Amino acid sequence: MEEKRTIKEWIKEHKTGLIITGVTVASVIGVIIIANKIELPSHSPLPANTKLKDIPALSNSECKVIDFSTSKKSIDVSEHLRNLPERWNASPVKIALATEHGYELAPHQTWVNSYSKCA
Repeated sequence: MEEKRTIKEWIKEHKTGLIITGVTVASVIGVIIIANKIELPSHSPLPANTKLKDIPALSNSECKVIDFSTSKKSIDVSEHLRNLPERWNASPVKIALATEHGYELAPHQTWVNSYSKCA
């Protein structure tokens, strides 16, 4: 007849496996906790009395030609909506600009001002 083993004996036999399992479970739980605490930087909201005209506009910079053997053309890009990656959202300034131009931003969209770029 087979003798019954006690829990202590079973733990002694499987000590290494139990330690590895415990460390693995603790590591997975730690990674999940850390991943949930990481947040993307959020834009600070503007004060309620801020008007769009009070926000300084960014100026378009001139195209700088590095290679003098070819001439570079400046291309004007018109204002438009841009889709953003998951978990990214438009800033309050961009939401206000889109509304001012008659657009309502969907989640993960932003407003892009017109700008010039070198071709």
